[in-house]
Amino acid sequence: MRTTNTDSGEHVRKRQAECRGVLEALNFQFYSHVCEQHKNNPRKSWAEGCQDYVKHVKKLMVRS
Repeated sequence: MRTTNTDSGEHVRKRQAECRGVLEALNFQFYSHVCEQHKNNPRKSWAEGCQDYVKHVKKLMVRS
């Protein structure tokens, strides 16, 4: 079975939709983390959590 441009395009659209869903969930988790840190640790660095977020986003972008 050969893959046509239409099949390939559909695969790309499905993958993009999946990545958008994962990114939305990741953003929500990060937002929740930031809110919690703001409430519980207003005088501590949040750098580690930010670095984790960026690491996960980079992995997602590589897979997309």
